Amino acid sequence: MSDDTTSVEPAASCRELGEWLVRTEDHYGGFHKGIPRKTVSPLDPRSPEELERGGMIGGDRMSVHGYAPSYAEHLAPFVRSGRRIVLVEAGILRGTGLALWSELFPGGRVIGLDIDLSHVRENLPALKARGAFPGGDPELHEYDQLIDETEKLRRLLGGDRIDVYVDDGLHSEASILRSFASIQPFLAKRCVCFVEDNAQVWWLLQERYPQYTVLRRGELTVLVPSPWWLRWKRRVGKILRRTLGRSFA
Repeated sequence: MSDDTTSVEPAASCRELGEWLVRTEDHYGGFHKGIPRKTVSPLDPRSPEELERGGMIGGDRMSVHGYAPSYAEHLAPFVRSGRRIVLVEAGILRGTGLALWSELFPGGRVIGLDIDLSHVRENLPALKARGAFPGGDPELHEYDQLIDETEKLRRLLGGDRIDVYVDDGLHSEASILRSFASIQPFLAKRCVCFVEDNAQVWWLLQERYPQYTVLRRGELTVLVPSPWWLRWKRRVGKILRRTLGRSFA
């Protein structure tokens, strides 16, 4: 990274880490909008007119949406651990997030997934000019959030487990749920998942994946593994609801 910013220290507080996330996102280009949609899923339900309208937005997670404090809170233990982190981001657009993650976890494996990789490839020279990816180009893979990509993930991960998952893709309930179903079998026992820009999907994730605690932070949803006693409590509660439902039917 250039002299415009400094690397984050493993012992940094959550506040300091949050400030670093905002500063680093801005360093690598920050907020951008009006990015044209060139490729979309065949299962995308939007009309041609909707796809043409507005364009895509990126580089807005830490400062514009204000997600930095939540990211800092849940990423701090991974930063402090000093171990090799496997991070997967779905929906990478121009690669600002990938540059940030690669800086945050310099010894880790950072994987970018998107249905259209042309935007990040076009922006790679600008990111590298700012000091991104000193060890080589980021790992990029085409990925459709609306289909089952389990086998593709199995091949590309090659036995690695995902410590951090970030969904900044289509933002619809269908894409979030389908993508998480593909990702979930490969999550590490100690992991954290961030689902951005959807304020309603949290309860569907909690209903379908009781083994995780789902935290709602406005339009950001955070999933972390639940302790064994909470998983047991939810399982018993689900059985009781079904039993009582049949009793009163």
